[in-house]
Amino acid sequence: MSEHTLDSPSKLEEKLFLLGRILMSILFFVPAYRKASSIDGTIAYFGKLGLPFPEITVYVVVAFEFIVAICFLLGWRIKLVAYLMAAFSIAAGLIAHQFWSVDPAQLGNQLNHLLKNGAVAGGFIMAALLADRFSNAPAEEHTD
Repeated sequence: MSEHTLDSPSKLEEKLFLLGRILMSILFFVPAYRKASSIDGTIAYFGKLGLPFPEITVYVVVAFEFIVAICFLLGWRIKLVAYLMAAFSIAAGLIAHQFWSVDPAQLGNQLNHLLKNGAVAGGFIMAALLADRFSNAPAEEHTD
């Protein structure tokens, strides 16, 4: 019989946590790639959204999305990275999916996108809360 406690995840739980990290990382890899593949269009879109300095902001956003996706996927500082991804998801939803200011035909679509961003943020918050349980090293251990 295997020794399984609340503090030590089973092999299946470890595999499912990795699967979750893979799926959640894709939510950042794909948009980063799409933004990078169409920089001029993304700059125009960021300008339309009213983001400051869209010619610079686009590169910051693309770099952020790629970096956090890689970190989260590899399991590096999951708690910190997951909280950053949650905050980004909420901010992106509030900036890009302003259902309250669109014509009625777009209201439902934009509201759904905003709610999905909120749900994604919730998933990242849950991943952050579980990070210590799935970490290979003690949470507070630091080596010099």
